[in-house]
Amino acid sequence: MEQLTMTGQKRREAAARGTVRDSAAYDMAPGEIARARAFVREFLDTARSQHGLTISARAADISQLVVSELATNVCKYAPGPCLLDVESDARCADIVVTDVRARAWHGPAGEELRGA
Repeated sequence: MEQLTMTGQKRREAAARGTVRDSAAYDMAPGEIARARAFVREFLDTARSQHGLTISARAADISQLVVSELATNVCKYAPGPCLLDVESDARCADIVVTDVRARAWHGPAGEELRGA
């Protein structure tokens, strides 16, 4: 796992909005699922302790469940490198797992779709 922490201007902009963000890159093998869960848990703990965000224990548990499900899907359907982005403010948390090899493809009507 490689942690990619925001720096500079993006961090200042996020802080001004009361938003906390972080990212981590994984070579999504089965052992990495637990690491992704731990990353989200640590991210939310830091958001509470260092940024003063109110995050309930239930929200933290659900966030870890969500990242487990997303990471499991990557392992099953698109194994290989992926990026985990987490963003939180006082209202919600966004958790995004992206297959870094994702490329656009076109559906039956010619619309562009995202896929592995």
